[in-house]
Amino acid sequence: MAGFSGIKNQSPNSCKQARSSSAIGRQGSITRHSIRCPGVKEILKVLSFRKTFEEGTNPSESWKHWKEYFEDYLEALRYSEVPEKTKTALFRHLCGEELKTQLRASDLKPNDGCEGVTLQQVLQEFDKYFLDYQNEVFASLKFLEIKQEQEEKFTDYYSRLRNAVVECNYGESQDRMLRDKLIQGLLDKALQERLIRETSKKARALQEVVSECKTAENSKVQVSVMNEKLTVNALKNFKNYRKQIINNQKNELNCKQCGKKHEKKKCPAFGTKCRNCDGRNHWAKMCRTQSKQKNMAARRVNAMEENSENSDTIYIGELKSVNEHWT
Repeated sequence: MAGFSGIKNQSPNSCKQARSSSAIGRQGSITRHSIRCPGVKEILKVLSFRKTFEEGTNPSESWKHWKEYFEDYLEALRYSEVPEKTKTALFRHLCGEELKTQLRASDLKPNDGCEGVTLQQVLQEFDKYFLDYQNEVFASLKFLEIKQEQEEKFTDYYSRLRNAVVECNYGESQDRMLRDKLIQGLLDKALQERLIRETSKKARALQEVVSECKTAENSKVQVSVMNEKLTVNALKNFKNYRKQIINNQKNELNCKQCGKKHEKKKCPAFGTKCRNCDGRNHWAKMCRTQSKQKNMAARRVNAMEENSENSDTIYIGELKSVNEHWT
């Protein structure tokens, strides 16, 4: 009862203060809890890194690319600010079995003043390890084999050359080798010939050649688009012209008044006088009166032929009858 009476005797303000203090306490406990344990988002970020290291056919190149990917991952998620122990733990967790096995076999020791091995030490160790895989002769041969492929954009072709030339260790001659190989592997032979001719007259830097190649490619694309539009328009005009001809042919007819083909209600004989029958709106060659006369003449000829045949028979009969009478 004493406890209840104590609560009963409290003022409203004291109750509000108690509730606010309890809320602050709960908030403080949540904050301390979040500090002790990593959140779900942080765990998901770590699990989202799925690109483990694979040696492939060129281990040195594969290591260089994976290292860049890993460092970008740390920087993007701000893991570069965490303690070195956490960084190396992340490396072991994400690197894959190949690198993890090699890391166990290494004899890395902490630097002076460090509690443990730093991430920088680990990365440098693998830089030395994969340096042995580099072969300048092999890399140079692979570089010299590169050519621009069919339908490949110039920027993609140039990017492949830039990535490959790094392994060749050409030193100060790298830009010159890259320029010469770029021209040699071009798919556009007309552009290649022009660049060789111009370079023989005047030395041209790598960037000048790259700029001219880009300009030439853009010009070809623009011309192709223009020609495509012209072709489409020409085809459209041809279809319209053909459609118009078909429609005109449908409207035209063999006229019985003039004997020609023309559109409806556009007969040239309309309003003229026939020379054969003096009728109107037709010409003599199409005159029906003339046809009737020819038919009547034909009928007369046939009738005369029939009459002549009949008269011959009667005449012979008469001769016979006369002869019989006289005999």
